[in-house]
Amino acid sequence: MSRETSGTGSLHEYILELGRALSLAGAAVGETQERLTRIARASGAAEARIVVLPTALMISFGPAGWATIESIPQLAGTLRLDQISALYELVDEAEQGRVEPAEGLGRLRAIRAMRPRHGTTITLLGYATMTAGLCLVLQPTPADIAVAAALGLMVGAMVLAARGRQALTVLVPVVAAIAVSALAFEAVKHGIADPGLRALIAPLVTFLPGGVLTTATVELASGEMVAGASRLVFGSVQLLLLAFGIVAGVELAGLPSEALQDEQSDLLGWWAPWLGVAVFGVAAAVFFSAPPGALPWLMVVLLTAWLGQVVGERLVGGAVSGFFGA
Repeated sequence: MSRETSGTGSLHEYILELGRALSLAGAAVGETQERLTRIARASGAAEARIVVLPTALMISFGPAGWATIESIPQLAGTLRLDQISALYELVDEAEQGRVEPAEGLGRLRAIRAMRPRHGTTITLLGYATMTAGLCLVLQPTPADIAVAAALGLMVGAMVLAARGRQALTVLVPVVAAIAVSALAFEAVKHGIADPGLRALIAPLVTFLPGGVLTTATVELASGEMVAGASRLVFGSVQLLLLAFGIVAGVELAGLPSEALQDEQSDLLGWWAPWLGVAVFGVAAAVFFSAPPGALPWLMVVLLTAWLGQVVGERLVGGAVSGFFGA
């Protein structure tokens, strides 16, 4: 093999691995394609042709060049925040032509091998605290917070046990929804939790495919019909599986008549949702292994979104207040 062919093969592998990492970081296909094209040009491949799909990536370095295809199994595990931060640092440098393919591949391997910043116990407590923070946003009673945190501890253990195991990753949202809904309705039956769905909603919110559906909307709006439509279907199926799990839990426990009576009995005060946003931000930084220095920026984003939602609720009502927060 000639040096030129070897160099081209190395660049192919480099671009493919970068595209795979960007996809697992949740980037839209348009952003991924644009960034990979700039990196290829900065590396000397001015005629690069790159096609990005949610689960596949195709690259050719010219009209007559050979093409390479990379599979991107989404359930293999998305990147944590610390890995995403390191990845985008690499991408920014690569766009300026400051990273050779061999060096870039080595850094990508190091990013994949990065260990979470916190141990299993701290991460698990982070999930439980994150659940309690979400419950605070939902105007809870003290009993709701305690039940939600306990259920969050259980769900967090399931999530951590499924990391890196594709078969378990598919099952965890359904199994968690069944367990949480059954236990939450049993708690309402026995007077442990107050009527309403706060204790049920908070532990399961992290399974909602909000990021997938948001990316799908962006892609559809920008004309990426195949990627946007496939992500939209994928996110919708995730919602259906989550709903199926909740209904199955109801069948197991039986739906108490008072379970759906939500009187918004906020015994903690007006400050509870604001505290909940702050608690959620800190706990999410722990659970998702945010890099050092990222917490203030995460809090700015969360508080801005919450403020937008509050203003939207005052202006047009709660039904579309989430749009203002988004």
